[in-house]
Amino acid sequence: MSAAAPHGADARSDSAPQPGRAPYGEAMTYGLFGKFTAQVGRRDELVAMLRRAADALGDDPGCLHYVVATSDEPDAIWVWEAWTDKAAHDASLEPPEVRELITSAMPLIAAISDQKELAVVGGKGLPEVHA
Repeated sequence: MSAAAPHGADARSDSAPQPGRAPYGEAMTYGLFGKFTAQVGRRDELVAMLRRAADALGDDPGCLHYVVATSDEPDAIWVWEAWTDKAAHDASLEPPEVRELITSAMPLIAAISDQKELAVVGGKGLPEVHA
């Protein structure tokens, strides 16, 4: 990394998009970020279900990342998802086994909040171009 260009930045002065990179501000992938609040004392159960959902997505080529995290809030669970596009995300919700997992998780969820759909424009571990 040089002082002239921030990490990951192209040192060329023209503003034309670089091969293999989306132009600045153009979404490469579809993302979701949100918070689940588990029923009191049931966070670990809900985390386990969300991790099973993540494992089930292992062979889904449309799912780039499905991250389950906790914070210092005792019942909070944060989920970050990155997909090749919204259609891939929507299709992932349709298989019967996924519908069953969602149905099983619902009684463990007290609230869903801070949900945001995101236009992901890049980052470490993400593809350079939209597939």
